Amino acid sequence: MKYPFDKIIDRRGTHSVKWDMCLTHFGSDKVLPFWVADMEFLSPPAVQEALQQRIRHNSFGYTLMPDSYWEAFATWARKRHLWKLERESLQFSPGVIPALDFAIQSMTKPGDGVIIQTPVYHPFYNVVKRNRRKLLLNPLRLENGRYYMDFENLEEHLKGGAKAVILCNPHNPVGRVYTKQELETLGEYCLRYGAKIISDEIHWDIVYSEALHVPIATLNKELADISITATSPGKTFNLQGFNTAFVVIPNKKLRNNFELAKHRNGIFMNNVLGIAATEAAYSEGEEWLDELLIYLEGNYKKMRDYIRKEMPGVEPIQPEGTYVAWLDFRKIPVDDIYRFMIDKAGVGMNNGLEFGEEGRGFLRFNFAAPWSMVEKGLEKMASALKML
Repeated sequence: MKYPFDKIIDRRGTHSVKWDMCLTHFGSDKVLPFWVADMEFLSPPAVQEALQQRIRHNSFGYTLMPDSYWEAFATWARKRHLWKLERESLQFSPGVIPALDFAIQSMTKPGDGVIIQTPVYHPFYNVVKRNRRKLLLNPLRLENGRYYMDFENLEEHLKGGAKAVILCNPHNPVGRVYTKQELETLGEYCLRYGAKIISDEIHWDIVYSEALHVPIATLNKELADISITATSPGKTFNLQGFNTAFVVIPNKKLRNNFELAKHRNGIFMNNVLGIAATEAAYSEGEEWLDELLIYLEGNYKKMRDYIRKEMPGVEPIQPEGTYVAWLDFRKIPVDDIYRFMIDKAGVGMNNGLEFGEEGRGFLRFNFAAPWSMVEKGLEKMASALKML
């Protein structure tokens, strides 16, 4: 490969959440961490060069987002996702989770029901609760190693007056990339009962060979009119630290309300280095991403094969997208598999319970790292399990 995905990068002592919070989070700084969803890879060379060039200017005052910044994203969306975007439909947000906050504030009222599909990225729970909306759970169904939406339960919530659904696609942590038919069904129910769609598509570029990501707002104009879609270069190019996201809102009224909510929260402009990194990534990062996807898919397949051979009873759920593996430990006779892996294996992952009660007995493992690091973590896990 052209890009050094096998290179080990020492991130300790750089204020890395994943590495430098191990003692606080796991109770030990000796844990090998596979929890926070960022990558153990260098960002694309074009991004590094753009940042160095901007830093050499040595002036970092208030900075506009130039037309080229928006054009880079629109070109990317058209080429990679067949989504033709108008500049007027685009909004900036300092991250996808803040965008969900602004969307909930602008599309619903306090007390309104908001649906999330569990087990799901844990900030979804908080974004509903802290905005004083009613949290409604629509658990996914696990059948033969694959998760599906429960449309019967979804319809019951919508009949009961739910005003919005937060969609996570590709889904974190279960790795589903929903089919066009699944998204159409979800959309039909929302249109029928007058609910809005808030779609977190931050992982939209991390999709593997047997899946195809379809932005829900591209299905038809009716769905575009009730949707707010948030995405970011963060997961794609390992730029999470810049807190830069794009929000697509085709409907003018929804867009104006979203912008008002954003301004009420004091959000007006992007950060200077985030602008430079984002534009370079979308303009010159495609070759890097294509190689990354090959590497990540290879990592997962080797991981899956290792687990099946060396960890009998552990079931890896096949991810169609994202770079996190959802591992089913429910057959392992341990009361707290999360603590067991920390204390006995020295491996730190996300506790499945962080994502909801449906995650009990599961762990989330981030495999976006050099294979040698992933393999070391798996070996430590297997050795601990063999002591049972």
